[in-house]
Amino acid sequence: MTQTSSANPATATMRPAEALAAHLLAMIAAHEHLLTLAAEHRAAISRADGPAVEKLSAQQTELVRAVATLEQHRRAAARAVVGERPARGSPEPTIQRVLALLPEPDRTTIATHSAKLRALVERVQEEHRVVRRATTLMLSHMEGLMRQVAQALSHAGTYSRAGSVPAGSAQVVSSLDLTT
Repeated sequence: MTQTSSANPATATMRPAEALAAHLLAMIAAHEHLLTLAAEHRAAISRADGPAVEKLSAQQTELVRAVATLEQHRRAAARAVVGERPARGSPEPTIQRVLALLPEPDRTTIATHSAKLRALVERVQEEHRVVRRATTLMLSHMEGLMRQVAQALSHAGTYSRAGSVPAGSAQVVSSLDLTT
């Protein structure tokens, strides 16, 4: 286990276990930031602040891309720890396999970081479920408001098959010919 990890230039000179720990710490920081953004996103939805929701969505998308890159580096570092080269279709080494090969204190460090990351990933997933639900509720509410406005403004009183005035689907133009 004297190989160096070359998956990321920043960790290329580190021992594989050190590189893996560094990648796990970077992923922990990224997921903590995702949690912060998700909380801000939920607050922006509750304020019905469209520009803030759009900005936060873009930031989260960018951060998720960064996490994907970090995940590639983490996988490469884990392969370096177990001494494998990436092969098409071969399974990635599990954390249990990696931990079994590491001496102390690396084993404890990696185990601690991976447990913290796992907990953060679960929290981020839960927060995103909450944000998704809040977004769905907000959109349903807005759709209901649009229907009510369309119904109030529909002077012809026309309805769709569903029994409501479709919002924004067609304008009803009425006229009266006074030339006889």
